[in-house]
Formats: sequence, C-alpha cells, structure tokens
Amino acid sequence: MLAYDRSVELSTIRPYEDGAQQQVEALLDAGLDIASADVRSFAEALARFDERVAYRERGGTRGALLGGAARCAAILELLIRRGLPCPGELLERSRRSPEVTDVLLRLARPTTSELDAALLATCDEFAFDPNIIVMERLIGAGPTRDTLDEALLHAANGAARYVNVALEFRFFEAFDLVLAAGARAGHGAGAKVTALHRFVTFSSPFTSGDRDVIKRAARADATLRRAIANVESVDVVEASGKTPLHLACIERIAERARMLVEAGADPLRVDADGKSAVDYAMRDERLHAVFGTPVPPLAPHRRTALPKAPTAPPAIDPLHVGVRVMHAKFGAGEIIKVDGSGPTRKLAIRFASGETRVLAASFVTPAE
Repeated sequence: MLAYDRSVELSTIRPYEDGAQQQVEALLDAGLDIASADVRSFAEALARFDERVAYRERGGTRGALLGGAARCAAILELLIRRGLPCPGELLERSRRSPEVTDVLLRLARPTTSELDAALLATCDEFAFDPNIIVMERLIGAGPTRDTLDEALLHAANGAARYVNVALEFRFFEAFDLVLAAGARAGHGAGAKVTALHRFVTFSSPFTSGDRDVIKRAARADATLRRAIANVESVDVVEASGKTPLHLACIERIAERARMLVEAGADPLRVDADGKSAVDYAMRDERLHAVFGTPVPPLAPHRRTALPKAPTAPPAIDPLHVGVRVMHAKFGAGEIIKVDGSGPTRKLAIRFASGETRVLAASFVTPAE
C-alpha cells in the first residue's frame, strides 16, 4: 500500500468537481487517518455545502456546479462508510443540501438531540432562503413535539426580522409544513412573542387593491387559520400582556380580528397598559362591526377663542377743552376747542386779554 503523501492537502480538493471522490478515496487508501482533524474539517465542509458559495468560488460559472450537491453527498457517504466518528453531529450543519441531509439521515443514525438541533439550526437561517426540502426531511425523521413548537417560533421570528417579499410564499409553505407536523403556535406564551402573534401581522392587507398584496394577505390568512386550529386558547399573551386580538386591532386588520373572535378570543381582556382589544379598535368602523358595537360619534369641533391680553386704559390728553394753559408770549389762557390729534393738533385758546388765537399744541403747557 502506498504511504500517505503529506504534501497533498485534503482541504485543497473541491468536492463539487469531477474526480473529487476518487481523490479522497485515494488519500484514504494511502493511509489518511479517518479520525484526523483534517478529515473532520473536510466532512464539515461537505455538510455545509452551499451551491451559492461554490458558485462564487468558481468565478460565476455554473457549469462545473451541476450535480455538485450529489458529489458532496457521495464523498460524505464514503467517509461515513470508512468509519468517520460521530457523523450525526454533522446533521446540524446540513442546511442547504437535501442530498447531504438524506445521506446523514440514512447512514449517520442521528440521535434525537442531534435531529432536534438540526431542525432548529435550519429554522434559524429561515429568513435568508428557507430550504423546504431540508425541513421536510428533518421533520419526517421525527423530532420531538417541543422541538417542533420551538422550530415554528424560530421560523416566524426569522421571517419577521428579515422582510423578503420574494420569499413570502415559501415562508408560508414552510409554516404550513411545521404546523401540519403538530407544532403549537402558542408556544412561548408569557415570556416572549408567540408564532400566533407573528402570523396575525404577516403580510397585512392594504386598501390599494394591488394584486400581489391581496394574494399575500390571503395566503397569510390561510396560515393564520391553521395556526389557530393548533392552539388550546387564542388568548395567549406575549411579554406586554397583549393577545393576538390586541395586535389585530392595533394593526386594524378586521378579517383576522374576526377569525380570532370566532375562535373564542376575549375582546375585553386587558394588556399591561390596561387596554382591551375594543379600546384599540375604538376609531375603526370595520373593527366595531366585528365586535358588534357602534362607533362612538366624534365630539363636535368647537373653535376656542384665545383669551385676550388685558389692554391699558387710553391715556388722557392733558390738553383738552377747559384746561388752562400758559404761552410764553400771550400769557395764561383757556382751551376752547381742539382740532386734530397728536403733537400737530391745533388748539383754540382764549387768553386773559379777551383775544382768541389758534396755536399748535407744542407751543403751550398746562398751567400749574
């Protein structure tokens, strides 16, 4: 048997290319230790295979990537059959390739904890591009009920954080897949938001009439109906004490509020702020139609006049009819008539001599 050539690096082999499996097999036949760190790192890279990453490595050429996932799966199968230690741990890294996932489920015999960890890890990356086939394979392997509940919550939170309209229909397909497996949408009540709360606000319908918006809203409504059927009570609360009905009324989504009311939601239950769903719906006619209560009339608008600032009383003119004045030349006299106003006004004055003169007000002063 040939000695293992230490000059050959296993990490330099591109597993998605033709001939990669033969190179790995030759290295193993030449004495490469299956339990070595190099082999373990190579196996983890196989489990993480993502065609998009390989596409960038190849400079944007897709020709060599056709069948790349299948090649990686075949090499991983070779390593497992040669005795790769703890292959079930690799399942958590297999989030992008159904072919790799199939090999690990078939040959690695993962434990329940390894299967649960893999499903949650897949849902943690849910918002970027949900791989429905991988999720379907993992759910079909039989994770625990609690893990399904947590997986649904992880997926809903991920989709809410990273809004990607182009993937919304795939999101709903994945939600339905987990719900059909028995996940409960009320998981996490009290400590944090539940999946049911998330579903109430996904793809909120608008009044624009846009066809795509209407289609997404209708799809979200269908998912919400399935989620409602999977909870013991629709009055589950999140951290602030709000129920899904509270959120439906805050967002003014009448159709979803009606679904919740028909499922038994309590419109009078109050949140941490002491407000009920009816309180949040107070000014929306469509929501009042849901609850069967009249819309309170708006109070008539009244214009309130601003209070006027107090005005000082008008100053009394010291030079008015009847006032005695002094003139530097004509002496004392009495005003008998005033024409005009201000410093240019004219005063008719009868002096002590009996003579009456018309003078400018600026030429006389009040007599003491």
